Amino acid sequence: MKTDFRHTQGPVASAMADFARRGRCMARALIGRDVYRRPQLHATKELHGGRATDGYGSWTICPKLIDSKSIIYSVGIGDDISFEISLIRSFGLPVVFGFDPTPTSISWLSRQSVPDEFKLFPYAISDYDGTARLFPHDNPDFVAHSLITREATAAQAVEVQVRTLPTLMAELGHRHIDLLKMDIEGAEYPVIDNLVSQHVEIHQLLVEFHHLDRFTPGMSPARTKDAIEKLNRAGFKAFHITPSGQEYSFIKTRKSS
Repeated sequence: MKTDFRHTQGPVASAMADFARRGRCMARALIGRDVYRRPQLHATKELHGGRATDGYGSWTICPKLIDSKSIIYSVGIGDDISFEISLIRSFGLPVVFGFDPTPTSISWLSRQSVPDEFKLFPYAISDYDGTARLFPHDNPDFVAHSLITREATAAQAVEVQVRTLPTLMAELGHRHIDLLKMDIEGAEYPVIDNLVSQHVEIHQLLVEFHHLDRFTPGMSPARTKDAIEKLNRAGFKAFHITPSGQEYSFIKTRKSS
């Protein structure tokens, strides 16, 4: 989950808050408790989505790589689709493909006024096809669930369908993805391994890394560093990193081989 208080602060206060967050990220990184990186290339940027109160659900994209024919995959919906709606309205997209099997997310979405252009598929994304258990967060107020085992909520876990990106693309008739957004509560690491090893053609990748999530087993700064290095070797370069150091926006700088 992300919080971007720029939606409610003035420009000076926002800049100061960003500076403080980056400072904390750098300090933690110095003792191995976080990951600090600078953007690797310059690109035109736009902030899309986010609740007016706290900015939850906002993401930074490169608009020059998006048009009305773009193929957009949004993995991990939670209880906010302001980002997806913003893309639909801004670029005249005929469809945005959403993926989330979380029962609470599906229930929430059923009570919203959802544009016809947003299509939800109840699949989790991972590095294999089949089924998996989806675990609620330790905090019952959190909508997000995870494929990562959580012993505290094992009794409430549900079985869901799982797909790899190549399988989904084949089912939907896509040969590439123009923009992939992932916020999947620690399950991003095997997905990144899979999309790199399978040479999935993705032009723009937005991902939230969960190395600071103390409730999810196996999360660590080392895993995020490894994932970023793999993406870099595959041609992805970061053009935006939030002050918290958790949300990255990448552009693919060369085609998959």
